[in-house]
Amino acid sequence: MIFSRASHVLFPILALGILGLVASEPPMVEAGLQAAKSGVVLDAQTRRPLADAYVVVRWLEQSRTANSEAIAGQCLKRVIVRTDENGHYAIPVTAVALATGRSFAKRAYFWDAFAYTPGYAATNTASHPRMLASVIPAIQDLEPMLLAPEHAQPERRVQQLVDSLQRFSCEPFANEFGPVAEQIYAEAHAVACLPEPNSAAGLLTRLHAHGHASNACESFRQVGTRP
Repeated sequence: MIFSRASHVLFPILALGILGLVASEPPMVEAGLQAAKSGVVLDAQTRRPLADAYVVVRWLEQSRTANSEAIAGQCLKRVIVRTDENGHYAIPVTAVALATGRSFAKRAYFWDAFAYTPGYAATNTASHPRMLASVIPAIQDLEPMLLAPEHAQPERRVQQLVDSLQRFSCEPFANEFGPVAEQIYAEAHAVACLPEPNSAAGLLTRLHAHGHASNACESFRQVGTRP
C-alpha cells in the first residue's frame, strides 16, 4: 500500500521531469553575434564609397512559447556609426546579455544592420550583410552594403524614410535616434514640402506621432530639429 501511494506521486514527477527535458531547449544564438564587425557602404551604381552614411547594428531577441504561435521580440542593444571618407565603418565588440539557461520558451538571438544616407535607398532586403573571410579572426568582415540613388515619387520616398527610421529604432533599449533622425526629418520635409507642399505632406505624420496632417510641413519646417 505504501509503495502504491508513493508511485502515484513519483510517476507524475518523473513524467514532468522527462517532459521538461524534452520541451526545454537552450537558446539559438547566431554565429558571431557579439563579434566586432567591419564593412563599407557603396553606391550601387558606381561602386564608389559613400562617406558620412549612417550605419546601425541592432542585437535582437525573439521568443515563442511551446503552446503559442505568438512571437515576442525586443531590441537588446544598438550601435550607430558613420562611414569615413572611404565608406568604411567599424562596429566594436559588443556585449549583450543572453538567457543562457534552458527554457520552455524558444529563444533566438540575432543581429541586423542597415545603412542610410540622404537621396539613397537600400538595395538588399537581407537582415544584414553576409560574412566574408576575415583577415583578423576577431573581426567579422562583411560584404559591402549597397545603396542606390533614389528618384521615387514623393509618397514612396517618404514611406521609405519612415521604414528607414524604424530600422534605426531599438525598443525598449533606446527611444532616441539622434542626428540620423534629424537627417531623415530634413529629407522628408524637402521631399514633401519644397518648393511647396505636395501629396506626400500628409505622410509626414508617420515619422513622428506629434505631427498633425493639417500642418505637417510646418511641423517639419526647421531642418535638423525634431517636430
